[in-house]
Amino acid sequence: MPEAEMTRDQINFRIVGPCRGPTGYDNQVRQLCKGLAENKRLFEFYEFAWGPVSLPQDWLSPLSQTQPPLLVKPGVTLHFVMPPQVQPCNDTYNVNFTMFEASTIPREWALHSMQHDHVIVPTASSANAWIRSGVSEDKISICPLGIDSEIFKPGIPAGNIGRIRGKAVHEYRTRLLNISDFIPRKNITGLLLAWLDATTDADDAVLILKACLYQHELYNWLQNEIRAMERRTGKTFEKAAPVFWITDVLHPAAMPSLYAVATHYISMSHGEGWDLPMMEAGACGLQLIAPRHSAYENWMDERWTCFIPSYEIDVPHFYPPTLLSGLRFWQPEHDAAVDIIKQAVKGQQLCSQSAAEAIRGRFTWANTTKQVLNIIDNVYGRGA
Repeated sequence: MPEAEMTRDQINFRIVGPCRGPTGYDNQVRQLCKGLAENKRLFEFYEFAWGPVSLPQDWLSPLSQTQPPLLVKPGVTLHFVMPPQVQPCNDTYNVNFTMFEASTIPREWALHSMQHDHVIVPTASSANAWIRSGVSEDKISICPLGIDSEIFKPGIPAGNIGRIRGKAVHEYRTRLLNISDFIPRKNITGLLLAWLDATTDADDAVLILKACLYQHELYNWLQNEIRAMERRTGKTFEKAAPVFWITDVLHPAAMPSLYAVATHYISMSHGEGWDLPMMEAGACGLQLIAPRHSAYENWMDERWTCFIPSYEIDVPHFYPPTLLSGLRFWQPEHDAAVDIIKQAVKGQQLCSQSAAEAIRGRFTWANTTKQVLNIIDNVYGRGA
C-alpha cells in the first residue's frame, strides 16, 4: 500500500471491473462510475472482461467505458471482481467490492482477501461468510446496493411482451416473474417444479421466466430436467398454468416496463449475494416471494416479503466440489413454495405492506456511492 496518507476529497480512483454485460456486477460498476462522477471524484476505469455477452455499445454510458489514465496518480484501486481475480496495484490501496452466496467462502478466496487492504460486501451474510473463513472482521465493511429510484417506481406502463395460449401475458390475473442468469444455483428447475405442482391449466396465471442462457449444454440440461419432472409427477406442463420464456437481452430502459407486466416477483435460489432484480421489482410495487436465507434475510423485511422457509444443504452439484468443499447453501422448501404460489394464484395478498416505499427510500445508488466513499474515508483515517 502507499506510504503517503491521503486527505478527504483528494482521493482519485482506479476502477477495475466488468461493465459491458447484462449481469448485476456489470450494472453495479456502471452505477458506481456514474456516482463517482456525480460526486466530482476523478477516476480512471479499466474493464475486466466478464461473461460471454456484451451489451451493444450505444446502450452503455460513456462513464462506464474505458477512461484514460489520470494525470494524478490514483490513491485507491477499487476492484469489482471475485477475490482471486484481483490484481493488486502496488502503488495504491486495493479495495475489493464483492459478495458470495454460501455460508462461507472458498479457502482460496480467503487467502486472497487477506492480501487486500479492505473488502466491501453488500450484506451481513457475505461479511459473515468472510469472517467464518478466517478473514479479519476489521478488514470488512458492509455497503448495501441500490436501485435508480427515478426509473424503478410504481405506475410504469406495462410492456406488451407477447401472448401465450391465445392470451396476452399482461391480461392474466396473476403474473409471477423471475429474472436469472441460467445457472443451476438460481434453481429455476425448483421453481418450475413448484409451479407444476401448484397450478393447473384452468388457473388465470402465468409464470414469466427471463433467463440469460449463455451455454447451449445448459439448455439441453433444462429440457432433460423438465422431462424428468413430468415423469416423476405424472403431469405435463401443458396441464399447468403457462410458462412464458424471455431469452433475449433487453435494453436496461425496458426493464421497468417488464416489471410492470408482473404482479409478483419470485426466487427459489440456493443462495444470493444480493439479487438486484428482486429489489428493482419491489421498487416497482410487485409483491415479493423469496427464500429465507443468505442476503434475502439481510435487506428484505417480512412486512413486505413473503418468505419461503429454507434449510441448509451441502454444496450442490453446480459447483466443482474441490472448489467449494465444506460450504453450505440452502434449499427452499418445495411444499411451502407450492402453498405460496397457490395463494398468489387465488389473488390473496401475501404481505401487509408494499415494498416500493421501503426500497425506494433506503436503497439507492446515490446512497451506495456515498457509503463507499465514507468507508474508504473511514478506513484510511479521514473521518466519516
